[in-house]
Amino acid sequence: MRDLGPASVTERIGGTVSPQETAGWDFGNGEMVSEENKAVVRRVIEEVVNGGNLDAVEELFAEDYVDHTLRPGGSHREGLKEHYSAIRAAFPDWHTSGEYLSAEGGRVVYRGTNSGTHRGEFMGLSPTGKRYSVEEIRIYRICEGKVAEHWGLLAMMRLMKQLGATIGGGAGSVGQSGEVVT
Repeated sequence: MRDLGPASVTERIGGTVSPQETAGWDFGNGEMVSEENKAVVRRVIEEVVNGGNLDAVEELFAEDYVDHTLRPGGSHREGLKEHYSAIRAAFPDWHTSGEYLSAEGGRVVYRGTNSGTHRGEFMGLSPTGKRYSVEEIRIYRICEGKVAEHWGLLAMMRLMKQLGATIGGGAGSVGQSGEVVT
């Protein structure tokens, strides 16, 4: 395997890499670090996402945590708690089941299926009682045993269609940024 030290990373991305960006990266063997980092992500999924334990956010997410996914509430730990509370209110049985978990150094990639039953308002859409199931991909950067950064993708248009929102204009449709048009 090719050396992924700071110099080769810089060459690969075509720029400079700050010490903050490389914090938590493993430039050695990485097997032990990768397994420990996967364990952190498993706890996030089991305790916070599926279990609804928002107190665990303080333990599992770094104080200076940054979420690169656009979410109402902000890209920090408190914003994450607000987001998870809102999702849990809209989908009380919200659950994700993992199909893939891989780690290299300080990065962990998770792919799963996100599902729930629409029992509360969600993005302006009144409860429909409909169940949804969509794919998601999450990337976590782990530093010193905590989630420092997160990037996530969810098949939002598919989710909204499964809830009965019309895609493409008019009342009840989903706009370009994912909001429901009223």
